[in-house]
Formats: sequence, C-alpha cells, structure tokens
Amino acid sequence: MTVSLSGGPDGDWDLAAFRRPGSAAVAASTAFGSDEQLTVAVNSGDRLAVQACRRSGGGPAAVPLRFDFYEMDASAPADGRISLESVSISGPSELARLERLGLDVTHDVSEEAATVALYSARERARLAAAGFSATTLIPDLAAEDAADRRSEGLATRVAAASPLPSGRESYRVYNDYTSRMKAIAENNARLVRPVVLGRTFEDRPIQGVEIATDVRRTDDGRPVYLNMGLHHAREWPSGELPMEFALDLVRGFRNGNARIRSLLERVRVIIVPVVNVDGFIASRSYGTSPADDDSLATLPFAINDQAAYKRKNCRPTVPGSAAMPCALRSNSGVDLNRNYGAYWGGSGSSSDRTAQSYRGTGPYSEPESQAVHAFTASLHPTVFITNHTFTSDGKWLRQPGFDDVIKVTPDEPAMKDLGDDMAGTTGWTSELGYATLGDITGATEDWNYFSQGTYGYTPEVRGTNFHANYADSVVEE
Repeated sequence: MTVSLSGGPDGDWDLAAFRRPGSAAVAASTAFGSDEQLTVAVNSGDRLAVQACRRSGGGPAAVPLRFDFYEMDASAPADGRISLESVSISGPSELARLERLGLDVTHDVSEEAATVALYSARERARLAAAGFSATTLIPDLAAEDAADRRSEGLATRVAAASPLPSGRESYRVYNDYTSRMKAIAENNARLVRPVVLGRTFEDRPIQGVEIATDVRRTDDGRPVYLNMGLHHAREWPSGELPMEFALDLVRGFRNGNARIRSLLERVRVIIVPVVNVDGFIASRSYGTSPADDDSLATLPFAINDQAAYKRKNCRPTVPGSAAMPCALRSNSGVDLNRNYGAYWGGSGSSSDRTAQSYRGTGPYSEPESQAVHAFTASLHPTVFITNHTFTSDGKWLRQPGFDDVIKVTPDEPAMKDLGDDMAGTTGWTSELGYATLGDITGATEDWNYFSQGTYGYTPEVRGTNFHANYADSVVEE
C-alpha cells in the first residue's frame, strides 16, 4: 500500500501509518515541504491508521490522501539461498569475463579474486560451467543478515549509545534521514539549510542539507565540498557515513570546535545521504516477504536485486515488472552509477536491462542522475565524494575510473596526495579507480572532473557484505 499527499507550496506536512494506537509508526514520510509518500506491506484484513500532520506554514488546513494498492505474490522463491563467493581470477580480462556471465560481481575485487553474490543453484552452476573456481565466504547471506539485524536491535535496546555523533546502533530507514535533516535545519537556521536536488522516478524529492556559517548567503564565492551516499540502494553504510559527518559538523560548531568553525567559515559543505531514494526505501524498509508484518525490521527477500538486495533504481526495465512494486522487481532498474554523461556507454557498464550494471537507454536517462547533474553543474564543487560499499580492505578511489581513454589525470599528483591523506586517516587503500575494480564508465563524478576540474573520490567502505553488522561497517569505520 502506498499513501501520498501534496499539501501545497507553503506548508510542511508529514505522514505516518500505524498498526495499533500508541505504537511506533510502521512507515512514515517526513520530507521537506508538503509532498509526502509512504509504502507499507499489508495483508488482506489488516487495519492501519494513517495520520497526516501539518507541522507549519500556510496552505489548506486539510488535504486529500491518495491510496494505491498493489497485489503481490507472497510465495517464497524456490532455491533462493544467497551466498557470497570468492571467485579466483587472473587479471582484468578474467574479471571482465566474469562480469559478462550476468552474475552479481560486488565491488570487493583484488588482482586474484572477486567477491560474487549468487542467488540460486542455477547461478552456481553457471559459474562452474564457465570454468571459475569459488570459495564460499558466507554460505547463507540472508541468515547472516538476519542475525546482524537481531544483534543491532538488541544493542539499540540495552547497550550504551555508540560513539557516533548520533549515538546510533542500527541502520536508519529513510524517514530517519529526512526527520534528522529537517530537525538540524530547523534548529540551526543560520548554519544549516534544506537542499532539494530534484525528484526520483517514483516522484520523491532527493534531499540534503547545506552546512556553512551564514548559510543563506549566495554571493560569498566559498568553495563547495559535496558528499553523497546511496547511489546503490543496498549499500546502507554509504548513507550512514555522510549523515554522521553532517551531525558531527553541526555538533562541533555548536560546541565551539575551532577547527570545525574555521572550516565552515571557509567552505560550504553539502550532504546528500540518499540519492537513490526509491531503491533505498525498497531495500531498507521491506520484510522477508510481502506478508512480513514489520516493514522496519528488514531482512533479505532472497531473489536477485529484490528488496534488501536491490542495487538499481526503480525504473521497471524488465518486461511485465511495471505492475509490481519496486521491491519485488527482480533484476529491474538502472544502475545510477553507470548513467552519468561522461564516457557513458563504455567499459564496465552493460546494455543488458537485467544486469546489475545496466547503464540505461542513454546518458542521464534517469531523473536521479539528471537531478545530481543539474545540481552539481550549478555549483562547480571543488571536491565531490560518492560513498559505496563494500571492499575487504576499504578503498579511497580517485579518477579516472577507466584506463582505455586516459591512464592518469593531469591533476594526479595533487589528487593522489589528498587520496593518500584520507586513506591514511581511515586505514584504507588509496588507488586509481580502475586499479583493482576494473573499468567503470558513466560514473557519478566523472563529468564534474572532466568539465569542471572537480576532484572526485569514491570511498568503498570496508566490510564483509553490502550492509554488514552496523557496529563493524559503520561505527568502527
């Protein structure tokens, strides 16, 4: 069930759904302004209360709610066990051959091996038939993730707050991001302002915050540092890290931290923690099946690119998939990090609509990439960070992300120095984007470098899977 409202341009509305009076919301929408949309799985006969609240501003005192229902097959998939396998490779050509099999090759790649997610016995047989040898790293990823979510829930209930600025012990759902951004903007009006880049395929706003002293000035010419997360929906840590950075800046400024105060006087910092909003909602706020009665306690639904393991956006690229919700569309969608304009259509992307690296029908074919492109083109950022997961050792990747056009950029000495400094601080590896992951074209920050001279970096967060235990993948990192 999807519920939406539009309260007009002058007010701020929020929307929530509850299963029982006095209980926590099972789904919510807390965007800047008055365009709200929530999605929750329900069974026939369920009773829910939906509440819309006008928080501030003018406009109508009451607005209509729209309810859309999608009937889904609640049967569990046959042979849907997900495993993570370390597949032996001998170099870039073998990596390319592995990717051409149509399997889910993760970002965890070295010169000797690539970590691959396999979703069925058929995929395991395909890998073996192609002559690749594999060692199982995680035999049942769904079970491991379930255990991680249980331990995170226990930590949230009984453990002391984590050392993060937020004190969190578990992954956010989408309205946790929007509620917190709204709160820090409202409570720090001279330091933080809301930012809306554009809208997603499912017509949700892509939101962030800008942080700087005297933030509403537009004529000071300060350089812009831009930090984004969650281009890939299942990479939950990639949104947590920029969000925690935003909170750290605000807290440090309010507490009189001289370094942070000096930084925010000289630089404008823009944080957009979730770019692929639709995909992240499908990934993070979905249960083990359509019949799951707790949409906030996300566990994997073991089908390739569905629910918790959705990577791409929510465009229905597979025939027949438009009639079902995004979370149930197996292999559907566009990889936003292959859809940008610079060197679009090159190596490291796919024209296969079912591939995890499907690049779309043309550069900027997706509203999300269009929004990021238009926003950054108007800013001319100095540094652009796009966060991803996962690698076993953690990486700071710098441009170029491909070597068939240019081996190193003219700015390589300075970019390497900065990348090495960041890697030294985090204990990760600093390297060129194509060095071990292979070529990637149509990626987010390439246009900004080749057109604007923006230094672009991709942190690949250290971890054991796409959204491993929060204490390890977020708090520790």
